[in-house]
Order: sequence, then structure tokens, then C-alpha cells
Amino acid sequence: MKNAKRYVLYLLVGAMVLMGAGCSILFPEEEISLIKSNTPTPLPTASPEPTATPTIEELEIEVPEGSVNAILREKAPADSTQVILVMAIKDEQRLYLAEKQDNGLWKVAEGAYPVTSGRNGLGKEKEGDGKSPEGVFELGTALGFGDKPDACTWPWQDVDEDDYWVEDANSSRFNQFVSADDIVNKDWEKASKLNVKKYERAIEIKYNTENQAELGSAIFIHVWAGEDKATGGGTATSKKNMDTILNWLEEDQHPVLVQVSVERLLPMGFGYAIDYAPDIRWDIKFSGEDNFLGRAVEGYSADVAIVSEDCGRALDHACHALKSQDLALMLYDGYRPSQAQKDILKWAKDDDEKSTKDRYYPDSTKSEIRKEYIEVDKGHTQGASVDVTLIKPDGEPVDMGGRYFFFGRNSEIEGVDLSNAQYNHRELLQDVMIQAGFKPVENMWWHFDLAEKPFPGESFDFEVK
Repeated sequence: MKNAKRYVLYLLVGAMVLMGAGCSILFPEEEISLIKSNTPTPLPTASPEPTATPTIEELEIEVPEGSVNAILREKAPADSTQVILVMAIKDEQRLYLAEKQDNGLWKVAEGAYPVTSGRNGLGKEKEGDGKSPEGVFELGTALGFGDKPDACTWPWQDVDEDDYWVEDANSSRFNQFVSADDIVNKDWEKASKLNVKKYERAIEIKYNTENQAELGSAIFIHVWAGEDKATGGGTATSKKNMDTILNWLEEDQHPVLVQVSVERLLPMGFGYAIDYAPDIRWDIKFSGEDNFLGRAVEGYSADVAIVSEDCGRALDHACHALKSQDLALMLYDGYRPSQAQKDILKWAKDDDEKSTKDRYYPDSTKSEIRKEYIEVDKGHTQGASVDVTLIKPDGEPVDMGGRYFFFGRNSEIEGVDLSNAQYNHRELLQDVMIQAGFKPVENMWWHFDLAEKPFPGESFDFEVK
């Protein structure tokens, strides 16, 4: 009966994936419900008054350097709960739409999106330097032509053939919108025509608000000429992305634009787990000695949780579902570099190295471990797998009836000699993760693969740091 229920869930998830539904469509936050387990004792039930969300200070979370959370913790104004964040390194830029959460952390609502900026990068200092401004900026009116985005509530200005943005520093209308038909005494020689493709969707960046001639003008977030086409000083992305931004912005959230130069960008499609699932905790076992190798694994230089964006969003759905049970997720491993997988396989082929045998594989041989666990575990290097367990909001582990990465029958979902409570905890974890878009693996209760892999057939090898 237990396995039958799980296989039905696999089929349901698979069917919805084939229909082209993404995780965010399958499991919108307001519709998540837990599938109750048919076991001798009930699953944990929600408290009449759920535990208050611990703040980032109470959790003592050290956010990863270079993450969205690390940047916005330093840069975002206190009254802003929406931020458009642009991170740039050399000739590569990313744009994120981030929302502040109750616990003080930030969650990526959309992105990362590819963007382009000034041909000479960030750090604008003067007119014509080919750079985009760096720092924190308020947003002005949006402007454009054609149909206004359906859900846009942001202040909007329709533009036509007679509308311009003045770039003549000697004009009384310098760095302002003008409609030529409304101006009796035209006093400018240079102005940007607004009824052109790149301004089909645009948002004024409140740069040079005092209109100092030497600092530049006409700085917008706007539609790009192409993914490989730099701007003269604005920030540009696709029209589709611009529509998403405009539909997302809300005046009462006091949104701002934050543009910063960074030392490192993760490959497109990857991010820090905390930026996509801010309620998650992590303890990346391969970064230290508390694992079956007894040492740090190659490719892990820090206790940092990196996941594919798809994994991150799916984990966020699981975290949301667990909140009603006053529980949370602990991530033991997400993205794993290929060099780490090779290091693990090398360990598994070394029959003489047995220092962790009593703790992790007392009844198994390394040959069995290679065949049943390691050689088949390829999803981590594709950004498609996670290892997780349940914890309480304060970080206290939930009794799952077995150790993470124990090689033996007790690691099967059904387990061996589990108490009703331990089995219920495993069933709850399986149910929640399945609903969030993952598939369990029968011989590892902690391991889950995305039903729809973000990078099928690929393998990545950037370092976890």
C-alpha cells in the first residue's frame, strides 16, 4: 500500500511534466496541501499557532559571499521590499527581481535574466564614458508604446513620434521627457527619440537627478538590441523580461535598482540555495570531515549550498509546505562538481581505505556501494538532485531513523526496524518533496531528483565556494 501510493504520485508528477507544466504552476504556494500518509500513527499536525518565523539574526545565518542576500543585506534601503538587482563582472551581467521576506532574507522572485550594460561596464562618471551607473537608484516613470503590459500598475507614460528625452546640457529641459508639440520655445539641440525599438519598454533610472551636465543623461532600463549588444549607459534586457519587470513592480514596496560589480558569477541557471529558498538551512557534509570519506571532498572549499535555479524554486515549495507542520528543510548536498564525483568514485575503488566502515557501511562492500549508490548518482553534477532531511525551525534535527549516507538497508525509504514516528517522518519528507516536483530514490531516503532535469546530459565542474 505504501509503495503503491508513492508510484501513483510518481505517475502524477510525470504526467504533469509531460504536459509542460513547471513546478511553479503545478504547486502555487496558496494551493499546496500535504498528502497524508496511510501509516499506523498520524503525521505531525500543524500547531494551532505556528511558530513565528525566526529572523536572520535569530538563526545566525552567515549568507554566502556574492549571493543575492549578501549584496542586498548591505545595499538595499531599509524601506524597500522589492529590488531589481544587477550583478556585473567584466562583460557578463545578471538581473534578479528580489523580494524581502519576513525573516529578513531576500528571495529571488524572477531571474536570473541575462542583461547588457554600458560597453565599458559599470561605474559611470561622466557623459559619454560608455559606462552604466553603479550604486542604488530610485526608479522613475515607465514609458513605452504599443499595449501596456497587462498587470502593470507602475506609473506609465505612452510615447509617440513627438516625444523625446533631452540630452543637451545647455537646455532648461536637460535630462527630462518632452513632447515636442507641447514646447513653444525649443531650447535643445540634442535629444533621444523615444518612439524607437529600445524604448518600447523602458523605466527611468533616477541617475543624475540634479541634472549636472557632466554626469550624463537618458539612463534607462530598456529593451536590448541583442544579447551581445552593449548599451551607451543604460541596462537592457529582452522585451519579455521588461514586461515581467513592469508587471512585478509595486509602488508601495518602494522598489529600487541596485547595480554592483562582483568578483564571481555562478554559471547561468545556478544560484545559492538561500536566494531561492530563504527558509532552508544547510550543512554541506562534503565540505568537512563529517562524511563517509572522512575528509573534505575535492571541489568543496566551503560550507555553501549551491543549487540549480529549478531546484531552488522546488525546494522553496517544499519549505512552504513544511511551515504548516512547524518544520523546515536541511540541505546536505545540492550541486556537486564533477571533480567531487570522481573523488568519491576513487574512494569507492580503494578497498584498502576503511577508516569510516564501522560508521557508514558496516555490512556493505565498496563494490556494492559503487554499484548501488555512487555510479548511479549523477544528478548532483547536473544540478538536478538534492540531499535533504527534516529539522525544526530552531535547527533541531527530526529523528529520521537513520544516518545520512549510511550504506545499507536501513537507508531504504521503508527502512529496517523503524518506529512509527521515524517512518512517518520519512513518509512526510517523501510526500512533500514529490509534491514539490521531485522523485525519491528507494535506497536513499534523503535523496531526490527533479522530475524534469534542467540540464539533461550535461555535467558541471565549478567549485563550491
